[in-house]
Amino acid sequence: MQRWMPSASLLHSNGDAMDIAVRDGRIVGVRGWAGDRVNHGRLDIKDLFGWQANASPDRLTTPQIRQDGRLSAPASTSWKAPLASALTPTTTVTASAEAASAAQVRRAVCGGAGGLPATHGGRDLDA
Repeated sequence: MQRWMPSASLLHSNGDAMDIAVRDGRIVGVRGWAGDRVNHGRLDIKDLFGWQANASPDRLTTPQIRQDGRLSAPASTSWKAPLASALTPTTTVTASAEAASAAQVRRAVCGGAGGLPATHGGRDLDA
């Protein structure tokens, strides 16, 4: 081990404080901070062993995109293409949800007629 790098868990929302042991630019272990007010030095199972996935031989380190059920060859694409591919359905769903919400609000406010009701609370709105 060459050095301990201070960090916090990114595997869950607790933000457990920990040190990461680094040797030759690779993670080689972790330990909790005894004085931390969140986890008091204790690490859960994901924190204790999750770092091992970083050195896994099957870990993807280059971007790939699935087309017609097959993954592209490693390094045959940039990060931009897979990120755009993942973002497109998300923005489509978001836009659809926003349109549906706007339509629901219009129906609730306007009584479903597409325009404002002629009266509101017994009062003529055109007067």
